[in-house]
Amino acid sequence: MLRETCLNCTLKHISQSYVLLSEYFDDPIEFEEHFFYAIGHLAEACDESKKDYPLLGAVLRATRRKLQEEDDYWPEFKWLFRWVRRLALLVNNEEVEQEELEDIIQKCIAPILNYLPEEEEEKEKPKKVAKKLK
Repeated sequence: MLRETCLNCTLKHISQSYVLLSEYFDDPIEFEEHFFYAIGHLAEACDESKKDYPLLGAVLRATRRKLQEEDDYWPEFKWLFRWVRRLALLVNNEEVEQEELEDIIQKCIAPILNYLPEEEEEKEKPKKVAKKLK
């Protein structure tokens, strides 16, 4: 079951990831564990958003995965924060219709859609073979 969407929580986790990565990059020896904490906060940000905004969840997941693969990668925190903040303001604006909101989301995300990695095809799980007891 997916977690209920909370854009303010998503912002909190993006911000915390930023702080932790900043400390890690300032002193990787002293703050080694902060790298992994930052990855965890990006995963939480994804979980807080993907139910109602799957595209946002996909962007956050791709950002986390890229950070895991390239430990010198610096995510686009400023862009992510501003995008989610504006989305939160639009969602809370009763004058914005749902269709208009979805159009705005698509336009905001369009520049980075090529950044998202292609989803890996699900590998077929091996079938369990029951052993017969004699």
